[in-house]
Amino acid sequence: MSRLFLLYTIVCCMALRADSVGASLQLEGAMSVFRGTQYLVHEQLPDGSWRHDPAVTSLAACALQNAKVTEPAAAIPLALAYLKQNIRPINDWRRAIDLRALLRTKQDGGLQPPAMTDCPPAARLWLLDSIVLTRKENDTINLQDSFFKGLESYQTFAAKMAMTTDGVESLSPLRQETRLMNWKDAPMENIYWAARALFAWDRATAPIQDNWQHDLLSALLTRQKGDGAWHLPDDSPEATIRQTALAIETIIICLQ
Repeated sequence: MSRLFLLYTIVCCMALRADSVGASLQLEGAMSVFRGTQYLVHEQLPDGSWRHDPAVTSLAACALQNAKVTEPAAAIPLALAYLKQNIRPINDWRRAIDLRALLRTKQDGGLQPPAMTDCPPAARLWLLDSIVLTRKENDTINLQDSFFKGLESYQTFAAKMAMTTDGVESLSPLRQETRLMNWKDAPMENIYWAARALFAWDRATAPIQDNWQHDLLSALLTRQKGDGAWHLPDDSPEATIRQTALAIETIIICLQ
């Protein structure tokens, strides 16, 4: 085991809240993140992309950013350079995902997110996230009722928690429905948004002691494959990278 890995796991564990998950599970989570990021680094192409896909590249880069990966040093800069050259047009909702890594590092150069019109329900949280990342301080986000039409309860909960943290107690029924998600079988994207919403709730009000971090983290650890990735048997390489990136970010949320 390298000294870099030991340092990484120790720093992770020192930064964790003592009341979130047990020490043993904390260490397992840190090791899981390390293995997942190693898989992503190995899969990065020479042009800085993952699978020559801007959205997949942005998700992978965000995972490496959140995990504070520094080796190889060029991994994230190469990905950002690729994204700057290959961002999708403003009328393509996938542009919202393309932008994430650039927005998080403030290297978007003023690029605007796509318009939130006529987008499928699966795209709306990505679009809202890009708007949240680009809004100015104290700006409010007003969503029409049509935005929530067709959304599942966890999506509605995540959207409302992204908009404001005031009066979140009224969202208790949505929180409870989200907490009941089947972590062992649910799609990784659903789990990621659910974790973000539950974490935002905990920061906005008195946390409910229902061990959601412990249960979610335990489920993700069992779903990780031997190569460090998360995927289903018939997943494409693009889907594997996407799931792995989202799983890494979700574990980091659980460990905060």
